[in-house]
Amino acid sequence: HSFPTRRSSDLRGLQVNEGPLSEPSLDLIYGRLLMKQNRFQQSQMHLDRAAQLQPESRVVYYELAKLDLHLKNFKRARNDAEHALSLPDLTGDVLDNQLFFLLVTIYTRLGDTEHARKYSDLCRALSAPSKRSDPIPKDAR
Repeated sequence: HSFPTRRSSDLRGLQVNEGPLSEPSLDLIYGRLLMKQNRFQQSQMHLDRAAQLQPESRVVYYELAKLDLHLKNFKRARNDAEHALSLPDLTGDVLDNQLFFLLVTIYTRLGDTEHARKYSDLCRALSAPSKRSDPIPKDAR
């Protein structure tokens, strides 16, 4: 299959993805793909739709923040990343450390060294090896 044929079949799949049996993560997946292809405007459309379909999804807002960073929309990137951090990580797809690192980058680009340092410190604290000999508490097993 040629790339243009694949693209048109992906678009047909998105058009069919409506109604009660729709797959809400399809726009997220396609938005990620478009971002990797540097097709940022098209990615924005699908990631925005993913946010409408999955307003409590941490991964959607993480991807939106990364896209905003590519588009040099640093204030929106900050808002999306902070919103993602406020949402629970129910799936393990986006760890706090990933968000902290992204926020360090965003705040650095905004020239806000105080917040960049805050998230850098949080990132280091999570990355530091535990002083415990047994990292998993026995009652958590």
